Amino acid sequence: MCGGVFLKNNLSKILEKEGMTVSELVELAHVGRTTVSQLKNSETIPEKTKIGILIDICKALNISISDLISIDSFSFEVVDFIPIYSSKNTGITVIKAVDDTSYFFTFLVTEIKRDISYEHRREMENETEKLEMNFENLLKKKGESAYFEDDDDDFDEKIRIIKEKYSDEYIEKMQKKAEITDFYFNKYPTKIVRVELTPMEEFEWNTITTKKSQLSKQLLKFTPLKPGAFDMTISNEQLIELTVDIENMLSQGNRDNVDNPRYSWHLYDTRDKEQRLKIFQRAKNQDRLKDLRSSVLESVKLEEAESKSKLLRLLHFYEK
Repeated sequence: MCGGVFLKNNLSKILEKEGMTVSELVELAHVGRTTVSQLKNSETIPEKTKIGILIDICKALNISISDLISIDSFSFEVVDFIPIYSSKNTGITVIKAVDDTSYFFTFLVTEIKRDISYEHRREMENETEKLEMNFENLLKKKGESAYFEDDDDDFDEKIRIIKEKYSDEYIEKMQKKAEITDFYFNKYPTKIVRVELTPMEEFEWNTITTKKSQLSKQLLKFTPLKPGAFDMTISNEQLIELTVDIENMLSQGNRDNVDNPRYSWHLYDTRDKEQRLKIFQRAKNQDRLKDLRSSVLESVKLEEAESKSKLLRLLHFYEK
């Protein structure tokens, strides 16, 4: 378990205490009704809210900024890992945050890169290569020779067209490939090599709940929810402690060798489209906590294409 901070919006409680309506505050503060309604219905400060509007609201209510926005201290605890469908390597890590008076749950999209022995991996690769050859033979029979000509700039586009044209066959091939992988990784001892951790964003959660899938049913039992709640507030040391908790969870009750994996945290600030990447890796034969050394890459601005949801792409594949 580790600690952190959370910026809390107290407007709803203040209005209730003062017996004031949204309309009355709008008139007093001379701010937009939509803005006040959003503030009242949010436990945090909406990302596009201007500081001048907050000051106008505080003046109208005769309160300070610290009355309107308070800092809650809370602790994080890893409570569960829910696989996405049959995948052992991709799932949702459930985090519980607790302070003195309340608690909430948030989710981490978790991708686990495992490996098996060289001998067993070669056996697995031979089987998957047979699948690829069968798919290629199918395309040859249908006259799709362009699929195999990779010496021009349009090769990627041709592949995309083939996948769309023969989507059923392609999806069947990918599902069989996943079944072969699951068979080998469930039958033989595995080693965790890398873990990718990305806080679930609110739009991802909204998409999951509209699908009414088995995954959404499992996640809905964790309430109240705050997707992406600790993205840019959690410190380096807190991330290290939480990483240790996740490592303990992954190593319990299975045959995984958790010797020296790399943990990559992808923390995303939706306000500035800025990503903070934290990488932790344990040196061999060292103390558990001190050994998780952090390699911090400078924040980078993300292009729109780079900020698309990895989780939704994974769900699309597994739901097929």
